[in-house]
Amino acid sequence: AVAVAYMKAHGWTSADTTVLFLQNATAGTSVNIAVREFYSHVAAAVAGMTPMAADAISATTTTIGKSGYQVNAGSDIDTAFTAVRQALETIPASRHLVLFAINDDLALGGWRAIVGERRTQQSVAIGLGGSEPALVQLRTNPQWIGEDMPFLQGWAEIGIAMGVAMAHGAVPPPVTYIPQTTLTKEN
Repeated sequence: AVAVAYMKAHGWTSADTTVLFLQNATAGTSVNIAVREFYSHVAAAVAGMTPMAADAISATTTTIGKSGYQVNAGSDIDTAFTAVRQALETIPASRHLVLFAINDDLALGGWRAIVGERRTQQSVAIGLGGSEPALVQLRTNPQWIGEDMPFLQGWAEIGIAMGVAMAHGAVPPPVTYIPQTTLTKEN
C-alpha cells in the first residue's frame, strides 16, 4: 500500500516503473514469499503491470514483464550490493525503481547500489525488519518510504497471553497471525 500510494502520488506508472524485489534463494519459500507477495500486490494495484501470483514466482524467476525484477541478493549487504548493481545494468536508467527486500541488510545493500549508480531520484526503498540502520534511512532519507515491521516486540506478549490461556484450558487456533505494521515518515 505504501509503494502504490507513493507511485500514484508521483505519477509513476507501469510504463515507467520496475518493482525490484530482493530474495535470498537459499532461505526458501516461507521467507521469500514476503517479497513475492509484495510484487503481486503492487502489480494488482497498478494498471498495466504484469500480474503474477506470489506462489507462481519461484526462486529462479527473474523478470516479470517490464514491471517486475526479482534478484537473488544473497544473505548480506555486500552480496545484495553486487547483485543489484548487476541487475541495474539490464534495467533502463529511465525507469523508476521500487525496491523491497526480505530483510534490511538486503534493502540497505540494494539501496547502496542504487546510490552508486546515481539512480536515487527516480527510486524508492522499503525495508523489512526495523533494524537501526534502516530506521535511520526512514528518518533521514526522503527516498526510503517505509519500513515493514513483521518482527514486533509485541510477539512475546501475545505468546505469553496464549500460554496463560492454554494453562486455563483454552485450545489455541492452528495458526495465530501476529499483528504487523509498516512504519512511514508519517507514523
